[in-house]
Amino acid sequence: MGAVLGLTPETNALLRERSFGSLEGGPVANLTGDVTGIVNDVVVDPDARPPGGESFRDVVVRAGLFIERVKEELPASRLLVVTHGGTVRALRAYWSGATLEGLAWYPVGNCSVWSLDDDAT
Repeated sequence: MGAVLGLTPETNALLRERSFGSLEGGPVANLTGDVTGIVNDVVVDPDARPPGGESFRDVVVRAGLFIERVKEELPASRLLVVTHGGTVRALRAYWSGATLEGLAWYPVGNCSVWSLDDDAT
């Protein structure tokens, strides 16, 4: 798709999906609140992690590294970033400086468009 627009797509591991460690590839039912930190669509424990996996806080830190690198390396650029819903939430949480405890786990639909700018919340 990038070639059609005259763009060269790049990959960046900082934008990968959250790792669920030993629960990867297993039933979604195993991703309970005690390992995800998310209960009733609210982040109740951003440091909860499955064995060998990442916490939501880990993903926010990783997303923040991406944002800071972009700000440093491409300060006047606008980017189109294609990533996973959890990473979208992490990028927006980092950008806004939101407190992670109590953060709403809102729906991020497939192919939805989200903006990170000075008005992003």
